[in-house]
Amino acid sequence: MNEQPTTNRIQGYFGRPRVLLPVIHLPHGISGAIANVKIAMDAGADGVFLINQGMEIEEFPELIDRIRSQSGTYGVGDRERACEFLWIGINALGMDPSAVVRKFGNDVDGIWSDDARVDAYGLDAIHEPLARSAAELMEQAINDTMWDGIYFGGTAFKSQPEIPASHLGYLARIAMQCMDVITTSGRGTGMAADPEKLHAMHRVIGDHALALASGVTPENARRYLPYVDAFLVASGIEKSFGELDPARTKALAEIIHAPVA
Repeated sequence: MNEQPTTNRIQGYFGRPRVLLPVIHLPHGISGAIANVKIAMDAGADGVFLINQGMEIEEFPELIDRIRSQSGTYGVGDRERACEFLWIGINALGMDPSAVVRKFGNDVDGIWSDDARVDAYGLDAIHEPLARSAAELMEQAINDTMWDGIYFGGTAFKSQPEIPASHLGYLARIAMQCMDVITTSGRGTGMAADPEKLHAMHRVIGDHALALASGVTPENARRYLPYVDAFLVASGIEKSFGELDPARTKALAEIIHAPVA
């Protein structure tokens, strides 16, 4: 898919203001992953994220190959889109994002790290070298591999100490220099984020892309539409761990893709 000129990587790649990227847990092996990807794409999702919960990181290349080999069986929801352009991202828990680029960059379109290492800088300027060195490592890996995917960096994320509201704008300003998509969350897995948190970050970053990665459901998604470009959702659309619910996934896709009044 050809990107259009814009500073927002989500809008530039996907050609729409907001996207749904279901997060696929992997307790049911490759066949279960393929089944979930089919549910997601049939429901109108824009791509998927695979996360190594239930499967070893070393199994990712085979998994991705198998998913892509089945691309002709996936629906495309309301979009006219060639199946070979199925967008796949990964969250390789436990790996530094620069190492993920070097190991898997040829296989994937997106990389998501829960911790982009910018949070400490948001609290104390003495940590500026930490944020800068993390960004430089990622930039070097991207340059060395010529990877042209989208980097989602965890910022004020559930796995890190909570950032005071007064620091969110400052932190977001730093983060936008270090990643394509600032990726934040609620206070814990499955916990909805305070819309004011998203508002505070969005107000500072302007057109730069912002993703939300916890607690989104068809029931609460509308409150985030003015601020969020990419919705990374698992538990809010699952029947059980590792099993997407087709009806809830389709309902959420329709909400996310609807125009904001």
